[in-house]
Amino acid sequence: MRLKIQRRGEGDEALGEFKQYVERRAGFALSRFADELSSVLVTLEDLNGPRGGIDKRCRVLLRGPKVGELVVEETDSDWGPVIDRSLALAGRSVVRALERVRTERGQRLNVRTFRKETA
Repeated sequence: MRLKIQRRGEGDEALGEFKQYVERRAGFALSRFADELSSVLVTLEDLNGPRGGIDKRCRVLLRGPKVGELVVEETDSDWGPVIDRSLALAGRSVVRALERVRTERGQRLNVRTFRKETA
């Protein structure tokens, strides 16, 4: 799993102070899916710049052969909570996507088995 972090927009904070934090939080939330994910892109964006308000956005783009492409986006007034929530939600989204894949495969196997039994 490749992790890339980028920063967009103007603001008083630099990417350097968030890089280690995002890497650590991504490790907590996504490390168990390292084999399922080929890349993770975390984009931090300050929508209003120094004006303040609920304007800090964290967007997580996940790609993998089984899950396809998943996008999670959260907005808050502070960087810490928005990063935490978006990465936690990304982890839950991967779980749901993998469950869907397993369920679809299981249903196909059941249908084939049913057809063989009735034929």
